[in-house]
Amino acid sequence: MNFKLASILAFLLALMLTAFSTTLNAKPLTPTFSTNLVLKKDEVYSASIDAKKFAKQSSVSPKNLTLRWTLFKNKGLVVLLKYDNFPYQFILYKDGYKALKFNSFTLNLLDPNAIASSPNQPNLKLYFKDIKDGSSDLKARVTFKLDLYGDVSLKTKR
Repeated sequence: MNFKLASILAFLLALMLTAFSTTLNAKPLTPTFSTNLVLKKDEVYSASIDAKKFAKQSSVSPKNLTLRWTLFKNKGLVVLLKYDNFPYQFILYKDGYKALKFNSFTLNLLDPNAIASSPNQPNLKLYFKDIKDGSSDLKARVTFKLDLYGDVSLKTKR
């Protein structure tokens, strides 16, 4: 093996080790606000969310959030969410789905279309935690975990 190839391999190895150690030291984002919600079928959770990108930025007018679930079938929970008068419909699975994890939904609060999203923008993350008495939709109660990240405040409207 010649010297040039050995030095390139040593450089690549050092680069990979640096990237690996940086990944190990990375801290996960911690939510600014976190709560558990227990909802019956078609029970509506309403809140007002005030989000801004920077702490010194003047706040944008609060936006309405509504959340409800409407069907539990084949281990999938159909969720209807409306934020800033825009409807979202998605299916969450308690234990994920096969190899993929579909037990959560993330929404960028300032850029719902995610055109110019970045990790430091305020986000909402909804997790499907548990369902009690899932044999009957009429008796079932679903537990969600709602996390808000960034400079965000929430006011419940129940």
